[in-house]
Amino acid sequence: MGRLARIAGPCSIALLPLLAAPAAGAAATSFWTRLLRADAVDDSHPRISGHTVVWQHGTGSAAEIFYRDDQHIVPLTQDGFADELPEIDGSLVVWQHFDGNDYEVMRYDGASNVFVTNNTTPDICPVVSNGFIGWSGTGALGPDFFLYQYPSPAGEQITGDAADDECPQTSAGNFVWTKFNLTNDRDVWAWLADLPTPPGPGLYQITDTPTTMETSPAISKDRIAYVQGTGTDAEIRLFDASDFSDIALTTDHAEDRNPQIDGDRVVWEHFDGTDWEIFQYQVGGLLSPLTNNDYDDVTPQISGDTVVWVADEPGHSQIWVSWHGAAPQRLTSDSLDHSDPHIDGELITFEACGATSCNIWLAPEPSAGALALTALVALAALARRR
Repeated sequence: MGRLARIAGPCSIALLPLLAAPAAGAAATSFWTRLLRADAVDDSHPRISGHTVVWQHGTGSAAEIFYRDDQHIVPLTQDGFADELPEIDGSLVVWQHFDGNDYEVMRYDGASNVFVTNNTTPDICPVVSNGFIGWSGTGALGPDFFLYQYPSPAGEQITGDAADDECPQTSAGNFVWTKFNLTNDRDVWAWLADLPTPPGPGLYQITDTPTTMETSPAISKDRIAYVQGTGTDAEIRLFDASDFSDIALTTDHAEDRNPQIDGDRVVWEHFDGTDWEIFQYQVGGLLSPLTNNDYDDVTPQISGDTVVWVADEPGHSQIWVSWHGAAPQRLTSDSLDHSDPHIDGELITFEACGATSCNIWLAPEPSAGALALTALVALAALARRR
């Protein structure tokens, strides 16, 4: 484990009306949920920041980026080129855009769309936090990590070796990713911007294990959760840049995968010998199972002390949630297949697919305010029928 030195080195927008409630005939759900926009085109990859949701509308050259706030649904792109994999933090949205030759990184800052990159090599899977945008670009020797700080005129190449720097994750202006080297090994690397001096901001190699694979890093400020090993030897570890500690959260010789982290809480998928369950850990506390049933519970996401995930129930996959550490509750219970949940505070967004298309939904935490808003929506619907 060691530290490496830092390496020096418009689109027209139309407004669409916001759908305030599910379309007539929509399947009933356990909690109030809102269908954001219904049509015959597949919607996917929902992401949320505050009350704003972005997603990919369509596929291939017809893929565009859509944006929803409390007032409107806005198509950020309408260009006839593939615009894919949006990510959002506050007022900044980023995505990968195919310009006819290769992929470039684009951003929307609340006013206009701007190219972050414009070159002849692929720039893919951008992520954004605290005004910093990171992505996997192409250096002279292959895929490298690049960094851009809004509103700078250009990005900076951070890595430049022959190993492949894969798609990053980000939190609070810090970034983490895996580097795949020529010996068929993956290690976890990070760009940490908020470390005090010493050791100071810079590029860090978090793991250095030539015979063991590290994968699936997730980051929350200066904490990084990741998977070490594969198969039944895959365990969850937690690195803390505040003191450069690295501890094993699991040592159970059962496969653990897909960690997610927010603050002092980590969640992941654990194989119990029959199916996948959701486990959780709080720094300074105990590891505990969040689910224990007869079907797969997968793709957990966490915000504060609330966890959301997908349960592959018989018939259809449903969204489940544990609000603030409470007992798990089913969020959806219908004939759709649900996937890719994401949460920020009291709002959850997810994808739901029927027989003809997939759409993006939004669900708030049950509260007096949410129930009051539900009542207002229902009254408005009744008024329109009169």
